[in-house]
Amino acid sequence: MNCFPARVLGTILAAAVVEAPGPVRACAGFAVDEAEGTPMRGTIDRVVADRGFGFLIGPNGEEYFFHRSGLTGTPFEELGPGVTVLFQAAEEPGDEPDEHLRAVNIRLDEDAIPAVDNEPLPPGKIAGL
Repeated sequence: MNCFPARVLGTILAAAVVEAPGPVRACAGFAVDEAEGTPMRGTIDRVVADRGFGFLIGPNGEEYFFHRSGLTGTPFEELGPGVTVLFQAAEEPGDEPDEHLRAVNIRLDEDAIPAVDNEPLPPGKIAGL
């Protein structure tokens, strides 16, 4: 039976490990539950461009860490504060319980306006404003 870390898809469970309800596949070294593989919508909060990572805010206000290696078909430079993305939550072996949730399979949302060189979007271009 496959097991994966309890922190998946934006939900923090009390148990350290749960049995996977369906197939689990590796995605760039991360465990992603295919049974619940529906992407979530989030907004880029901040980007540390020179280090190749950043943070996004998920649908329930959770903060997720992302690395440029977790992008799917989206140039890292197009991610900046205010840009909407679709992503999945996953955990890498070795992640600590007190670390941020991790976002993988990140791509621009269908109606997203990409950033230029990781710069914040102007207020009139941010979704929902």
